[in-house]
Order: sequence, then structure tokens, then C-alpha cells
Amino acid sequence: MKKLLLVTLLLFVMVFSFGEKIKVEFWHAMGGGHGKALEELVAAFNRENPYVEIVPVYVGNYGALSRKLLSTVVAYNEGTRDNLPVIAQAYSNWTSKYLQSKGIVEPLNKFIYGDSEFKEVWENQIYKVFKDMCTWEIQFIQYHLIKVCIPIIIM
Repeated sequence: MKKLLLVTLLLFVMVFSFGEKIKVEFWHAMGGGHGKALEELVAAFNRENPYVEIVPVYVGNYGALSRKLLSTVVAYNEGTRDNLPVIAQAYSNWTSKYLQSKGIVEPLNKFIYGDSEFKEVWENQIYKVFKDMCTWEIQFIQYHLIKVCIPIIIM
């Protein structure tokens, strides 16, 4: 039993010692004070999660972000699987366009309900209005960040 535990522990250490940090590209349009606050939140997240790195990419104003996301989704639909961010800031009406493309938006339900602590927070600490604004049919696909939703866009 001790040998099995030791081998498991060594494999665990090797995987995390030599494994590359997971980078998550996040496109946003937050400049000024909001952008500074976002950068601080991202830096705090990155410090607390050594195996994951959020890489914020300031795209410009909301119009520029919308055009960039839409053109990337169109390219994805035509076969190009590069250049999609993992996370992007988007208004709800933008996301409705992305839902028409298979494989672009990842529902968050399995992450919310698959973790008892997250589920508890979701059910008891998030206002219903925020949940309703980011739910299509029964799938929760966005999370509000200030005044816009953040859809999860998969690569």
C-alpha cells in the first residue's frame, strides 16, 4: 500500500512539476478604470491559481470587440479552428448569434451543478435577474461582469 501511495504521489508531482501552465485567453473591451480593475482581478486570480493563467487581451471598444468575435465565429464556421478566445466579454444579444454555431458557446450548467460549493453559491447568492439574463432555454451560458455577460467560448 505504501508503494502504491508513493508511486501515485510521485506521478502527481511529476505531472504538475513538468506540466505546462494552462493559458486561457480572455478578450475584453474594458479600458480606463474598469480595465484597471479587471487587470487587478486577473492578476489576483493568476496568483491564486498557479496552474492556470488568464491572459487578458484588450481588443478596443465594444464595437471592435463585437466585430472581432463575429469574424472569428464566421471563420470557425468555415473550418478555421484557430484564434478563438476561451473567454470573451459579450452582450447577451451578441451571444444569441454565437448560439447558432455549434461548438462555439459552452453551457456552464455542468460546472455549476457539478460542484456542490459552486451550486450552493449559485442558488443562494446570485440574484435571479442575473441568472435569467444569461440563460437560454435551460442552459446558463454567461456570467455577468459589470454590465455585460461573459460567454464561455471554446477553442
